[in-house]
Amino acid sequence: MREMSRETWGFVMLETIVQDVRFGARMLAKHKGFTAVAVLTARLGHRREHRHLLRRRRGAPAAAALRELARTRAALGDAAPKR
Repeated sequence: MREMSRETWGFVMLETIVQDVRFGARMLAKHKGFTAVAVLTARLGHRREHRHLLRRRRGAPAAAALRELARTRAALGDAAPKR
């Protein structure tokens, strides 16, 4: 009966997550070489993605859409009103 009550309140899943995190931390502490490689790989991947996003923001945000708009206006004979 007590086990059913714990499952009903949902604490079992939280306890399982905590146990998994603690186990993972113990394994990372035990295998320092693997941990170093994993952390460096994650760091390099994060850095590369961050630089990619920065480069992407520097250019025109919708360059392809602007080119398509220019083509459409040219095809219509520039019938769209100018500002």
